[in-house]
Amino acid sequence: MGEWMAWIADFEHQGDLRLVSLLLLVLMLVAREGGSLLHHQLYRPTPDAGEGHGEEGHILAAVLGLLALLVAFTFGLALERHEDQRQLVMDEANALTTAYFRTSLLDDPEPVRIAMRNYGQARLDFGRFDGEQRAAAEVRSKVLQRVVWQEARTALDGYQTTPVALLMLQPLNEAIDTADARHASINARLPAVVLTALGLYAIVSAGVMGYTLGVGGRPPHRLMTSVTFALVVLSIYLILDLDRSRSGAIRVPQFAMIEAVAGMQVGGHAPETAGP
Repeated sequence: MGEWMAWIADFEHQGDLRLVSLLLLVLMLVAREGGSLLHHQLYRPTPDAGEGHGEEGHILAAVLGLLALLVAFTFGLALERHEDQRQLVMDEANALTTAYFRTSLLDDPEPVRIAMRNYGQARLDFGRFDGEQRAAAEVRSKVLQRVVWQEARTALDGYQTTPVALLMLQPLNEAIDTADARHASINARLPAVVLTALGLYAIVSAGVMGYTLGVGGRPPHRLMTSVTFALVVLSIYLILDLDRSRSGAIRVPQFAMIEAVAGMQVGGHAPETAGP
């Protein structure tokens, strides 16, 4: 069971989103046809068969209402994670900018500034790139993090008993802590159990829809139900995309970090960027 859930988690978190969505849509369509077929097998018309149509409609409305609630709940979780990551980028950029400006309090700020510029560029690359480039930027930022801290300590040797040391080290420490928080936030994903339960409930709801819409010999409304399924799958696609902050189409904006790095460049020249 554990291996099966691990495979499902990998498929949901790492599989091609288009393939995941297409598979879910196909399964919902199959479930609808299965529900309709099951109804025809079990349904035995009676003289008062039409009186139950309202009750069937209430059941279908309850099932679809709960599905909408589950989609909204999961979408809210994914959107909240996305907003948290966006805020972390802003917090890190603000902390780096503050620390860089406060280097003007030092007698010789240039060594610290050079280290901070290199570190800021590494952090920007970490946010912009994917795959091997992101991994390389992550390693480089870890190395440069220690370099920045060491350069700051060296520059503050004569300021240990003055407020300058606190003014410099506090925002620098905040930037480093926020960088660690960004790493943790990116690696955290929506629980696979939640995503699996959402997918299974969508499939079961499709089966219930096929069963109830066939009451009394009525057609299963294939066109409209297919459109409804497509909308549900689109919502789940957006949830999965939001959950993939490192590889999805919906990326965490890096504008705050771009501006921070540009402000640290000599002469105020911004680095060339490939996008947010």
